[in-house]
Amino acid sequence: MNVTNINETSNNFQDEKLSLYYIVSMLFVLSSIVLTTLIGNFLVITAILTTKSLKTVTNSFILSLAVADTLVAIFVLPLSIYMVIFNKWIFGDLICHLWISCDVGLCTASILNLCCISLDRYFAITRPLKYSRQRSPKLAKIMIAFVWIFSFAITCPPILGWKDPFRKENECTLHLRLSYRIYSSLGSFYLPCIIMIFVYIRIFKVIHNREKYLKNSNNFSFFNKEKRKKKLNNSDDKNTEKIVQNIFKKIRHNSNSNTNEFNKKESTISLLNFKSKNSLTKITSENNLVGEKLAGEAASPHKGSSLGSFKTQENVKRLKNGNQEQMRLIKESKAAKTLAIVVGGFIVSWFPFFIMYVLEAILPLGTISKAWVDWITWLGYVNSAINPFIYAFCSKQFRMAFYRISLGSLKTSSQTSSIKYVNNFLASNNTNNNLYVNKQNQSNGYFSNSNQSFPMLVGNYYHQKNRNGRNSENF
Repeated sequence: MNVTNINETSNNFQDEKLSLYYIVSMLFVLSSIVLTTLIGNFLVITAILTTKSLKTVTNSFILSLAVADTLVAIFVLPLSIYMVIFNKWIFGDLICHLWISCDVGLCTASILNLCCISLDRYFAITRPLKYSRQRSPKLAKIMIAFVWIFSFAITCPPILGWKDPFRKENECTLHLRLSYRIYSSLGSFYLPCIIMIFVYIRIFKVIHNREKYLKNSNNFSFFNKEKRKKKLNNSDDKNTEKIVQNIFKKIRHNSNSNTNEFNKKESTISLLNFKSKNSLTKITSENNLVGEKLAGEAASPHKGSSLGSFKTQENVKRLKNGNQEQMRLIKESKAAKTLAIVVGGFIVSWFPFFIMYVLEAILPLGTISKAWVDWITWLGYVNSAINPFIYAFCSKQFRMAFYRISLGSLKTSSQTSSIKYVNNFLASNNTNNNLYVNKQNQSNGYFSNSNQSFPMLVGNYYHQKNRNGRNSENF
């Protein structure tokens, strides 16, 4: 009998020890997620509000997203930690309804803000001219207002009377009625997810088609720096010499050798040099044709010079347009990559939860264990923590703003302490410095007031020295 009691006591002690380890470890992990969410989204909000270059229409959606994620970390996650650890509800029905409403509403707002960001990128890339005229802070405010109104409209039915018949005492779980779960999951996840996937596929196709068009275009090799550098490095002076020899042969064959022809040849060579510097790849492949054209045009110097001027303007115009297209393509590709990371993080975080969210209402109660429900739910919450890191890794402006905000207070405190140190140093050494400067000024014939402070004396000393130097230069 005593042995049995000892074994039971030992087992209870082991269970309590494991339970304590579980509580401490879960508290540490989940609190770290909450803290990361708060700090990251606080940096995003502060960066947008304090950095002029970040106050754009697109970033207004990011600001709304960061506000939603911050509110999730404040009003939803702490009570969720309590439910994970203690697995019971002691705060009453009113707090339970408010907590569930905040959970559903704020997470929906976060997801719909991501959808607005995707739509904004989609219209900016696929319809740049039309959307640039319609895009405005007012339109962004209307879209953001719709996001928040629609988000809390999804949470209203349970509050207005769509009660959950399956809820037990000392429990606070999401609404288990299947009709409500289908309604809320469609508005909160499935429709936004379909829109975001469709938008990303369209953006990818548009960028791919533009890149393909530029590669197939004759202008692409002209303004593509990487290809131009590679081709210039592989070319040598022998190609240019051969072209010059072909041109001279054509000129000697079609005209008499005199002084005028010599001048015409010089203009031809200068035109060749211009072309060899700016479009050597074309000349290398078509040297005979270029030689024949230039030899025929050499008979008229005015015609040759006007041709060179026209082609110069044309090449400059093509270069400018090509560079603009290339820069726009680079920006669009970067935006598409950022959007892909955002959409990917969103799907990975929330897709398992909303699958479980519907299945839990279809399957018998208890089929899905509470541990799985907790882990999958927190996987969705993690999406609120990773969004700031996505912007930091993908946007140099956000990185610089985060760096400035993080080190701003440290720099301010260090500058204040440095100023205090300098002031104290000057005050403590004021008497000795005055005596030294007075002696120095007297030995050099300068007049100084003994009542002047050390900084003023030093300033007077160097001012007088500079004046003497300028006078000596005048002599």
